[in-house]
Amino acid sequence: MNAMAHGPRATIAQRQVANRIRMYRLRAKKTQEEAAMAFGCAVWKIRRMEAGKVAATAGDVRELAVIYGLDARETEALVGLAKGAKARGFTSTLDSMPQGLTLLVGLEAQASTMKDYSASYVTGLLQTPDYIRAIIRADPDVPEDSVEPLVDFRLSRQQLLGAENSLKAQFLVHEAALRTRIGPPQLMQDQLNHLVELNESEAVTIRIWPFEAGLHPLLAAPFIVMGFDDPADPDVVYLENHLEARYLEIPTQVHKFEMMFTDAFDQAQPIKEFRP
Repeated sequence: MNAMAHGPRATIAQRQVANRIRMYRLRAKKTQEEAAMAFGCAVWKIRRMEAGKVAATAGDVRELAVIYGLDARETEALVGLAKGAKARGFTSTLDSMPQGLTLLVGLEAQASTMKDYSASYVTGLLQTPDYIRAIIRADPDVPEDSVEPLVDFRLSRQQLLGAENSLKAQFLVHEAALRTRIGPPQLMQDQLNHLVELNESEAVTIRIWPFEAGLHPLLAAPFIVMGFDDPADPDVVYLENHLEARYLEIPTQVHKFEMMFTDAFDQAQPIKEFRP
């Protein structure tokens, strides 16, 4: 067994960079040999970058972006990942929502399990279109002409919960998220009805942390724990505030979030028993 087998496991960002480099090469209809020739390197370097065994630098990514015909948005998103690829865990800014959530969307698509806790508002994967619009319009920094593209972006993520996907998702929603008025009363009733309907799926389980249950010491802020079938992809925790998104992958940190979710979820109220 060579020394590489004993080396550190590729970070979450490094794995995502590797996946996207390969995806963009295939989209450009180039072989690894053709990419290596255009890049001016040995083919083994392309192979190892695509396997996540060699971390692509920001310079590598920019050069490959030209070779594969990436647009400016795709290039900058990939460069951002490459810059964080050596860190165990990753932080990205949320200046532009879809770009800032590029890594999250990629992880969601690959995840086999998801544990999602939402506190002050219903999490994005469960929102109705009208609820999404109300949330987006509440942000004074979002121009009106960006509202519908952002709605479409969030709705596209919700396809993960379809019956054809293998994702098993558990959602814990604090009662505060259902009591906080987002738009007119009918909008909130429609949102609640949507949660009840989603809960009918075998792949989705939704529970409510009611006010009467009191303060749970571990539910201070929303988070998502994602698990993967591939042993090379350890569980990841996603945290977000208005300025940045954080991705945690240190096992002890991830385990703490998994345990706090399970403890609260087991005590929570099934969505079908919730009465507004």
